[in-house]
Amino acid sequence: MYFAFADKLPNDPAIKEALMDNEYFAGAVGPANAEYGTLIAQYALDQGYTSCIISTGTQGDPTDTPRIEAFKETFEAGGGTIEQIVYSDTADNMQIYAENALVACPDVDFVYGTGSDYALGACAAIENQGLDVKVLTSGLDSGALERLAGGGPLEFVNGDYWVSGIFGAVLLQNALDGNRITDADGNPVWIDNIMPFEVSADQYDDFQSVFIDGDFYTDDEIRAMNGISYDDFVNIVNSYSLDERLAAHQ
Repeated sequence: MYFAFADKLPNDPAIKEALMDNEYFAGAVGPANAEYGTLIAQYALDQGYTSCIISTGTQGDPTDTPRIEAFKETFEAGGGTIEQIVYSDTADNMQIYAENALVACPDVDFVYGTGSDYALGACAAIENQGLDVKVLTSGLDSGALERLAGGGPLEFVNGDYWVSGIFGAVLLQNALDGNRITDADGNPVWIDNIMPFEVSADQYDDFQSVFIDGDFYTDDEIRAMNGISYDDFVNIVNSYSLDERLAAHQ
C-alpha cells in the first residue's frame, strides 16, 4: 500500500533514510517551518516590539518546534525578550494558559501563537483582561482571518493554507496510477520548504473567494498533475504562493 506524508515530516535522519528506501513510500511534502518563525520575529522587530509570550502546543511537536527555535534565534538576536513559552496539551487549555501567562506578564508587546488556534485563544485572553497586547500567528484559517479583518489584537497572519495535503494526495494519485514520482536516482519526493505568505487585512476578500470559498487548485489543475515528472512536481510546489494562486483565478 502506497503512503505519503504531508505537513508533519519526521526529523530523525534514520527514519527519513528508511522511508526513502521503502518502495511503497510515495513522498513527503511539508512547510518551511523555521521560516514561519523567522518571518514572525522579523515582523515583530520591524514594529519595534521587544517582549512577548509564545503560545504553542505540546513540547517537541515537529511543526511548532522549528518555528519556535527560529523565532527565538531571530527575535533575541534583534534584542527581543521571550518572557514565557506556554505549552497547551489540549484545545481547552489554550485560552486558560494564555490568560495565566498574561497575568504574570501583562506588559508584553505581543503573543506569538505558533498556530491559529493558539492565536485565537490569546486574543480572547487579551480581550478578557483588557490589555493592549498584539497577537501574531501562523495559520490561515477563516477564524484567524476574520479576526484580522475585523480589527482587535490579531495583527499578523502567515501560512501556506495547508497545501501540503493536496501535494501529498497528488503524490499518492500518481503512485497509484503507476507513476511513482522519483528523481533521476530513484529517490521519492522529499520537500520540506514550502514558503509561507502573509495575508493582510486588505487582501482578505480575495483570499476568502479563492482559498476559503473556492478551490485554490481547480479540478482541472489537479487532473493535469497526474503523470507529471519529478521536476514538474517540484516546479509546481516551488511556484505556489498567494500571488500565483490569485493570478491563476483571474
